[in-house]
Amino acid sequence: ELQYSLSLQGRVHYIHDVHLPTLLRGSKGVVTVNSTVGLSGVIYGCPVKVLGEAIYDLPEITYQGDLNAFWHDLTPPNAELVSKLVAYLRNTTQFNGSLHKDLDMTAEKIAKKICRTPQFD
Repeated sequence: ELQYSLSLQGRVHYIHDVHLPTLLRGSKGVVTVNSTVGLSGVIYGCPVKVLGEAIYDLPEITYQGDLNAFWHDLTPPNAELVSKLVAYLRNTTQFNGSLHKDLDMTAEKIAKKICRTPQFD
């Protein structure tokens, strides 16, 4: 198996359906391709390395070096910059909602955000 040929046993774990904040609080770091898990990681102050492309992959927010060095330099994100990024995202493209829980509330928030954009004024 690939896991054994790369000596990943005990180092890489596949998980799903876990409470993400609890997981992030106990994590040394997060490696992601472009997932919102990475954004959640920086919000919770967890060191994050993005392997793909993500809007939040910025100096002082995520680790900019290579993956091997990441595990030796687990620097948490700059909390002030993360706060500014989150505020920017909430004011421009994002909102709190869920497609898995209260869909009516989420749809209402989407509609309000669209109607507040300049092209609809």
